[in-house]
Amino acid sequence: CQDCSVGCNVDVFSRKNQIFRLTARENQDVNGYFMCDIGRYGFHRFEEIDRVVQPMMRNGETFEALDWDKAIQKTAKLIEQAKGKTARIGSPFHTNESNFLLGQMMAGILGSLPPIRGEEINYPSGFRISTDRSPNLRGMTDICGEIPENFLFELNDRNICGLYILDDGVDRDLDDVWKDILARMDFVIVQSYAMTDLAKSAHIVLPGLAPFEREGTITNDQGRELVDTAMLRAKGFATEEIPGGCFCCRFNSLVDAAGKLAEQTRPDVAACRTLLRAAQPFIAPESLVFLDDSGVNTKMARLYGWAPVGERCRDRMPFGHWKTMTFIA
Repeated sequence: CQDCSVGCNVDVFSRKNQIFRLTARENQDVNGYFMCDIGRYGFHRFEEIDRVVQPMMRNGETFEALDWDKAIQKTAKLIEQAKGKTARIGSPFHTNESNFLLGQMMAGILGSLPPIRGEEINYPSGFRISTDRSPNLRGMTDICGEIPENFLFELNDRNICGLYILDDGVDRDLDDVWKDILARMDFVIVQSYAMTDLAKSAHIVLPGLAPFEREGTITNDQGRELVDTAMLRAKGFATEEIPGGCFCCRFNSLVDAAGKLAEQTRPDVAACRTLLRAAQPFIAPESLVFLDDSGVNTKMARLYGWAPVGERCRDRMPFGHWKTMTFIA
């Protein structure tokens, strides 16, 4: 969910590139079976937005379209000409990966726009709505480090003349302080999915993915990494089954799997793989030992059976707990 830092697990239903429903997905460690109405209906604010679909550069009071090659060249040139006087502005509405890559792409001081706050609401069941109304403040802080308390002083003290900003999106309203900061900059580069007030003040606007389109991890305010597990399973990453049929990725497994994928592309590994395939016809089968994995669970019962015409097939089966025991044979 995108509406606070609790990190409720949700299923997103869409048709013809339009979201029509969000439902809670069980995760007993985070949101149980529930989600609040703020999160359930919050997706409607993304329906009527002015999407940024291509890079644009300011030309007077309007913007002209650029292709990606030119946009990247002009962005890199502005940052290079600033000679280290460009500040990067992270976003608690973006994934850990986006904030990390921002730090890898450029040095310079890191800041963020003022946090968006709301009322902290706690229910007797233990369910809560966080006062922090962004999904990834904890992750942004963990990835990027602590934001300077007096960021505005740092901007002036270091004579910062340019900003590269990950836009918070339609949830962000600019206050007068930030409007003044933007007006004083020689250039502002904004990465955004919509023509927000922030994007309209930029010199270069780069398109980005909107909430529920992004692939990556966020960290809720309890320090749990939350990911799009359906996407991860489709790409072969390790996932773990959770009571209720929800899948929650182990972050360490994600890192290990990414490392293995990178290792497979190494030239020496590829060469060994080729040699092994060439040698396979000459390996004696009796010298091989085969390892395989299997498993059992409490749902291993037939779901269908034969019955007389017009009658239901009825039988007993254990109530499953969605737990699986695996073993190597």
